[in-house]
Amino acid sequence: MEWGGAPAFRAVYTAALALLALTVALAAWTIVRRWTSAAGAHAGALVVWALLTVAVTWKLPGVSFMFVWPLLGGTLAAIESGDIQRQIQEAAYRAQIAVDAGETVVVGVNRYATDEPGTIEVFNLDPSLEQAQVARVQSVRARRDESSWKAALTAVATAAAGTENLVPRIIAAVEAKATVGEIADTLRQAFGEYREVAIE
Repeated sequence: MEWGGAPAFRAVYTAALALLALTVALAAWTIVRRWTSAAGAHAGALVVWALLTVAVTWKLPGVSFMFVWPLLGGTLAAIESGDIQRQIQEAAYRAQIAVDAGETVVVGVNRYATDEPGTIEVFNLDPSLEQAQVARVQSVRARRDESSWKAALTAVATAAAGTENLVPRIIAAVEAKATVGEIADTLRQAFGEYREVAIE
């Protein structure tokens, strides 16, 4: 199986997998040793280590990366470096290759397809609904108390900048008639926005 990322990452990934397998094997050895002989415990630990290494390394790559990410700096670091996105892209590519080769059956795409034209009814939204919703939001903004609304959003910003629980502050902002967009804008100012990492 081909793994994305630099060779250094793959080397660290392989070492982390070995460490993970060894840790689980030692834990199994400690548990089994209480109920069996030392030889049996050694054999059980060896079997656990071998099975875990094979299963995690070759059979369950997504699960293996989930265990390895904490050893490489956590999920946030994996997102920022593009490792998670790379694995998703490679998984999607392999899945599409399997569909194109006929190894994975998709009814109506690569198996049991017909030449009959599709008759799917498309839903069309009434443009007047948008105008009505805009009018409702404008009405809410006109009727709300300006000072309470500003204070509630300021409290959300303060909580977002610290370690305070955001939920009570967001609920208070909603009760003060702040819109979802206004609350989201306040949180964006504190947390910023995610920018996708370009994967080569």
